[in-house]
Amino acid sequence: MVKGTIQWEHSPEEGLVVRIKPGMPGLFTGETRKHVKAARKEMLLAIRNLIDIAVMHMDAKENKDQKQATKIEVQ
Repeated sequence: MVKGTIQWEHSPEEGLVVRIKPGMPGLFTGETRKHVKAARKEMLLAIRNLIDIAVMHMDAKENKDQKQATKIEVQ
């Protein structure tokens, strides 16, 4: 786990857990603040990408399940 405004941990039971905490005012100033803000944005974009991938996998599984052949008996 990483300490700070964004925390994450991974366990086999829970998978990936991400926590986003409010920043501490006054800790970062000037150029440092810009870098921290950019890093935070990149982390959120990465999380969004993980969510998009999970949705694509769910959609693919649903499509696969729907495309299963159905046996129809003809009399």
